[in-house]
Amino acid sequence: MVSYWTIRLLCWAALLLTPATPREEIAREVHQRVNAYRTAQRKSTLAARNVLHSLALEHSEGMASGRIPFSHQGFEGRARCARKALPGTGLIAENVYMTMTPGSSRIAAEAVAAWISSPGHQKNMVGDFVYTGIGVAQGADGSWYVTQLFAGKM
Repeated sequence: MVSYWTIRLLCWAALLLTPATPREEIAREVHQRVNAYRTAQRKSTLAARNVLHSLALEHSEGMASGRIPFSHQGFEGRARCARKALPGTGLIAENVYMTMTPGSSRIAAEAVAAWISSPGHQKNMVGDFVYTGIGVAQGADGSWYVTQLFAGKM
């Protein structure tokens, strides 16, 4: 008979050995880079939340498909959903990025650098937030879209 802990260990090993998709890798790197920037600014790191990831991914996919323009269109709806799903949160912010050079292999680094150089986006990165979710999608032309949502307590 196989023990519970053996099964659990095998499941974790399978998760760790499963290669991430390019968009998951980009999202993970954006999260790491934003947290490194926050740490350098003496801010706490952001914890990932699946609901924010899902909302951000849906927005990035909408922009990548051309259903919506590259913008913050629909942000209020995403903010309402985030507040309902994460009780106690009230502050919600969003950063979006689109690659200027399709095919780039440095999407996460470019996105975070662009946000740091933009006062509004930089303010979101160091705001009083505790949670984040990042969604990444690629357009038919090869361009990448990154959406990062931030949530904090009121």
